[in-house]
Amino acid sequence: MNKGQTPRHASELRSSLVKALKTLDTWAGAAAEPHNDDTQVDVGTFQISQGGRLVGELFVEEDPVNPRDTRFRIEHWALYGTYEAPGERASSTAMTLQFRFVASDQDGGYQSATNFREEMRRLLVDDPGLRYIQTRCQEMAP
Repeated sequence: MNKGQTPRHASELRSSLVKALKTLDTWAGAAAEPHNDDTQVDVGTFQISQGGRLVGELFVEEDPVNPRDTRFRIEHWALYGTYEAPGERASSTAMTLQFRFVASDQDGGYQSATNFREEMRRLLVDDPGLRYIQTRCQEMAP
């Protein structure tokens, strides 16, 4: 390699690195911005199925601490006694979520997490294996 090629090569490399950093900076900035509802599970009520069997329900609400910011959600999971957790005994367990209702529906959706938990307590009488799990979710840049 002669001296004439080195600066040109270094210049091309520097230019490529600057472009890559600008792209990464744009991507990271976009990841830090609030996204639309396509990035997480939508607010509403879902049925949880495994192998065609109904094994639970999921109620998703906005986080009241960060209202209207789609990066923050609270998920309320009710897993029936028939739910099979993925793990060593069930390594290929697949779970399907099917959207049922938006949170404000009067005819079947839950209007609040309190309403959802009340219904799950009612179901607990017939299904002592039912489990309730609450998760607070925050989308963020990797």
